[in-house]
Amino acid sequence: MAFEHELQKKPNPFLPWPLSPLHPAPAEPPAMSCQTPATPAISAPQPAMCPVDGAVATERAAAMSHWADAAGAHAAEKKPAAQKPVSGFDQVVNGQNGASISTADAPAEIALPRHLRRGMQRAWRHSMPHGRSQEQGGLYVRNSDGSTQWLPGASGDSGSFAVNYDDVKPEQTVLAMGHTHPYSKQEGGYRDVPFSGRDLALHVYEQQRMNVVQSGKGLFGSARTKEFDELVKARGEDGKDALFEEIEAYWDDLYTNGKGNLREKAEAATRATSEHYHLLYYAGKKGKLNKVDTSPPKPPANQHDAPPQAH
Repeated sequence: MAFEHELQKKPNPFLPWPLSPLHPAPAEPPAMSCQTPATPAISAPQPAMCPVDGAVATERAAAMSHWADAAGAHAAEKKPAAQKPVSGFDQVVNGQNGASISTADAPAEIALPRHLRRGMQRAWRHSMPHGRSQEQGGLYVRNSDGSTQWLPGASGDSGSFAVNYDDVKPEQTVLAMGHTHPYSKQEGGYRDVPFSGRDLALHVYEQQRMNVVQSGKGLFGSARTKEFDELVKARGEDGKDALFEEIEAYWDDLYTNGKGNLREKAEAATRATSEHYHLLYYAGKKGKLNKVDTSPPKPPANQHDAPPQAH
């Protein structure tokens, strides 16, 4: 089966509590004495009931002034609002300071947002009509009011999907693109097949930072990084086409000369190409993706290479 989806370039305070009929004022106020001051029914200023020594009055006034000042200070003190943690998905698609996230700062886990997850699930359900493979996909966008939605695209064929960038309104921002990788029984019935070379190479032209593939229950994510963007910038506009072809050829060569079945070779090629060109690679199921370690495996230690023991 051909690994490709059609390239579509698209540029981008306190009120006194009233007396209630259920709580009428007493008919006669209780007797007041200097030994047992009465508590007033409402919080209104009350006249002094007993003479107070001048020194005592001064001391009381100072104390009241202190607590009034303290209360005022505390009343004006506001706790900072708790900030909602930024999700791994938002870190990747929004980037840092206007640039794509760096490889070192990439989140270890990503949870796909509900609309994107459901959009991909629906796309997969329609990817095998009458037993024939037919790629499906769409775009995950953010609206001007901050809400998000999934824009499903038209059905593709057994090996390609035309990205529906024309469905995006001027006030919408594309956050991610997704498509499926189905294989009929005649094509081997493979599942959990990640990206193709063309899927990865298209990052050169795309404005959104993340792409998603669903194949069976397997979900895969590929995202641009700061380092990848710097590579594209260094090549210049005239060098984009050449870089696209270079990335696709790099993947194709790894796949062609790889070992294993189609899924295994596609996995190995995607991992190595992502490492070579500074792309983030995620894999998982049920909307939860984990960052794949794309660094080359270390060769096993050779006991014969160990230094000789001192005698």
